Amino acid sequence: MKQLIKKTLIVFFTLGLGLNINSLLAAIPAGQDELRIHTGAPKKEGESIVSISVYWRMKDGLLTGSTGLAFIKGPNLPKPDDANTIAKRIGDGLISGMAYKRPSLRGLTANRTKGTDDPYVTIKNKQGIAFSQITLRDFTNQKFAVDLGGPSFSAKGINIAIDMTDFASVANVVINQSATKKSFRAEGGGVEISIDGEKSVKIDTRNKTLPEIEKVIATKLSGTFSTSALYPARTEKRDRKNIKPFDGGEVHLGRISAKKITINVNDPSLGVITKFKFQDNESQNNKSSWW
Repeated sequence: MKQLIKKTLIVFFTLGLGLNINSLLAAIPAGQDELRIHTGAPKKEGESIVSISVYWRMKDGLLTGSTGLAFIKGPNLPKPDDANTIAKRIGDGLISGMAYKRPSLRGLTANRTKGTDDPYVTIKNKQGIAFSQITLRDFTNQKFAVDLGGPSFSAKGINIAIDMTDFASVANVVINQSATKKSFRAEGGGVEISIDGEKSVKIDTRNKTLPEIEKVIATKLSGTFSTSALYPARTEKRDRKNIKPFDGGEVHLGRISAKKITINVNDPSLGVITKFKFQDNESQNNKSSWW
């Protein structure tokens, strides 16, 4: 009898916890979670990509997401892309990336703002949906900036990580990631990063490995070089080529009090992956699906 009562109490507690989580998620207004990507002109010759994976939690606790992919024409190609067309391609890619999902599972909006000096794409959550993480992969060598439309990253509880990666391997699934890490040396050209409107920190990249570059970035930005990823990597079957396995090192900036971060990669052998971890607690429910 005691065992029966105990089991019954556990069931009621679990149901109550689930209902509480669901009611909290259902109350989330549209646009509570936001990320703006300010685009620039591509410096990488030929065709390159911008890839963005967004994960969100539905009001029933389901964790799902999608990846938007934009192919960018470099300055040496006919009709090369500029900041405005990159912003459009990113927005279109995010919307088309959700096309295979049921309408009720499409958890974001993506809108472009045109501008002569400052075009950008705004990604927002829909009603009753909470963003969990956004991964921005840029291989165009454009100068881009990211902000939240006003609040600081710390005010919104968002953790940030920067992961430098080699451009050459983005078109292929890396079979031996550790060997690539050891043999890769950057061509040179440097990386510039600025927090808010402060003076950019410049990192020399010539003949350096990815961990060497990341350790310098961590020092100059008062971050931490980590051999653990900010969050577990997820890869969907529909888009494996540009989503590489974690290469074993990245820069953790934590919840910085800044409102904007600007990254400018001038080394053609490099790309940059910027990660944003939102407050959504993934441990509250392990259900996940791409469908």
